[in-house]
Amino acid sequence: MNARSATIHESGIPKYYRLQEKIFGLIKSGKMKVGDKLPGERELAKQFNVAHMTARHAVQTLVNTGVLHKQHGKGTFISNLKKLSVSEIEGKAVSKSVTVVLPAVPKSPKITGTFMRSGILEAVCEAMSEVNYQVNISYFNYSEKTSPLERCINNGPGGVIFWHNETPKNLFMLKELKERGVPFVLVNNYSSEPYDYVVAENRAGAMKMVEHLHGLGHRKIAYIDKDENATSVNERRSGFLEGIKKHNLSESENVTLKYDFAEDDMRKCVKDLVDGKFTAIFAHNDMAAISVMEVLREMKIKVPDEMSVVGYDNIDMAQFLTPPLTTVHQDFHEMGRTAAEILLGKMTGKSMSARGKVKIVPDLIIRGSAAAPKK
Repeated sequence: MNARSATIHESGIPKYYRLQEKIFGLIKSGKMKVGDKLPGERELAKQFNVAHMTARHAVQTLVNTGVLHKQHGKGTFISNLKKLSVSEIEGKAVSKSVTVVLPAVPKSPKITGTFMRSGILEAVCEAMSEVNYQVNISYFNYSEKTSPLERCINNGPGGVIFWHNETPKNLFMLKELKERGVPFVLVNNYSSEPYDYVVAENRAGAMKMVEHLHGLGHRKIAYIDKDENATSVNERRSGFLEGIKKHNLSESENVTLKYDFAEDDMRKCVKDLVDGKFTAIFAHNDMAAISVMEVLREMKIKVPDEMSVVGYDNIDMAQFLTPPLTTVHQDFHEMGRTAAEILLGKMTGKSMSARGKVKIVPDLIIRGSAAAPKK
């Protein structure tokens, strides 16, 4: 293959797509024929000035579509192309598929991610159907030792929307996606690296809730969260602390539980807060708020007459509790739609959204679980 050195750099289009097109061009021009041996991946990377992983990804995708075939110990060769027209090959070259990687629903009946992932997934599917892109779904459990991105990366996705959790393995896989030229957008949490994301403005949401509780007359507010290094958790905590400082609520405090709201820990925590004469408990998500209400019910303490309880997320069941839960609403549908627009812009090279790093301001949903404290 006598190809001159070239640089692949068209904005917004994954580099491995462009490398595939270069190979197709050589086939169509007759410079490469059935049975010809393709240069090695490192040589391809050098000729077209791309990363080795990009060249590997391009070659593997062409092997998967039947354009190339590998012979063990001999190399990679051009296959018999009679069964595939050039248009069919080119159609397979530019993958119109998006993989959405979301947390699975845990087995515990007290915890559910359905409200979050359904809103995001529904919005992504709507956006992608408008441009005839296929959506693949991959679920993961937080207990997995490997990165959930490992499962989808070898399937050659055209793009990825990833419910991010900052771990060394996830960071490694995100770097590999970038090196392969696969566009991606993070949702729910953003990364320490400058990757595109769509998240809630969690700090502002927490401050809104503190403002509401202060307006009701609460001066001793407890905020309960968990020991987790995620941007969503950290920013909600920061918003709470900024809110109590703004209103000089010196007796309010942040309580961090280490074991993800285990029943015994939650029971002890709530009892200590009742004994400490706190008048409102702000839980960093709705499921934790529900656990707080269950403990208070066991203690025969009425919500909101004797203790106000509020949450964050606005999951579906929040409105059906007794009393209905006052909470902060995250618009996961908007989050998914915005992420899809950004990703499509990156995949097509068209500026469908100039935004790349987006924080969506949440709304306060006032229901019956918070009221003015008794004097």
